[in-house]
Amino acid sequence: MLANLYLHEFDCWVLNDLSKKYSLRYVRYADDFVILLKEKELIPLVHQKVAQKLQDIKLELHTDESKTKYVDIAKDFLEFVGFQFTLEHIKVKPANILRFQQRIIEKINKEQSYKTGENFERRFSFFIKYVINKKVTGRGEKICDVCGGVLGERVKSWMGFFMVITDIQQIRELDKWIRKGVSKHFYKNYKLRLKKSDFKNAGLITLEQEYYRLRKRKACSCEKFNCSSSPIN
Repeated sequence: MLANLYLHEFDCWVLNDLSKKYSLRYVRYADDFVILLKEKELIPLVHQKVAQKLQDIKLELHTDESKTKYVDIAKDFLEFVGFQFTLEHIKVKPANILRFQQRIIEKINKEQSYKTGENFERRFSFFIKYVINKKVTGRGEKICDVCGGVLGERVKSWMGFFMVITDIQQIRELDKWIRKGVSKHFYKNYKLRLKKSDFKNAGLITLEQEYYRLRKRKACSCEKFNCSSSPIN
């Protein structure tokens, strides 16, 4: 919120002044922003003007090349707010894939602490339903009884954030990695050999399934017609 307030003047300058002189596109999230230009020759000039404007409002660009850099998206990828952009695809940034994997590993390492009995198949089903699936889907959504749409905000989950990606193979590989990690754990600790069909029978919700579900879902169409019965202050 503070970044939005403080950088409002910069936003207005880019959109109302800089964009009138140069053909560009501008995207900002908090204090991270990207300026896209069609003409490579203009980059140093626009960079200089941006740096000067920020200096005018007592800010400065990072000098670290990993923070402030030029990217030719035809030859390289652009990373921004957890995403990796190429001309062909929108992907999840590798560091975010790694963080998600680390969280899954933490869940797997805690499996033996769950008091779900000595039946190994039951332990497996419980782990899939109440641990892995919850990690994939995040908190539950409220569904409208009238139109079947989603009430309130979008689901707050890893896949909910990255649902705009276009590289499906990336999440398929991650689903495969999850099954492999869970299988390795249950064989090592319980000598339980698991097949892909066992995961399906246990009701595993894959990231790929969640990806397609989220992209198809619609917001409640009734909300905009509902009036509150409570008095307005």
